Amino acid sequence: MTRRAEDAHASLLEEIAEAKAAALRRIAERLDELLGELASLQAGLDAAPCEARQSVVSRFNETREQARLQRWFLEVQREAIGLLRHESLDEFYRVPAPIRD
Repeated sequence: MTRRAEDAHASLLEEIAEAKAAALRRIAERLDELLGELASLQAGLDAAPCEARQSVVSRFNETREQARLQRWFLEVQREAIGLLRHESLDEFYRVPAPIRD
């Protein structure tokens, strides 16, 4: 391989790595947002009037499903960059159980 081809290849690999890191960051940020929203919804659930409780529970569970999906995206993206162990994700990105009401 010529020097020019080697440089182009190295540049391409760097661009791919940057894109993977950016995707990982976006997913983690979105998951953080959703977990924050879940915490707010859960905190407001006790203060919600009875007639609004079911609406809050539905919103909580829908948001929870979005968070579970983002958590899975995060795991897949980590695997794409070679990180195969995910135990720490459960510690840092704990998705709460659904609310049954």
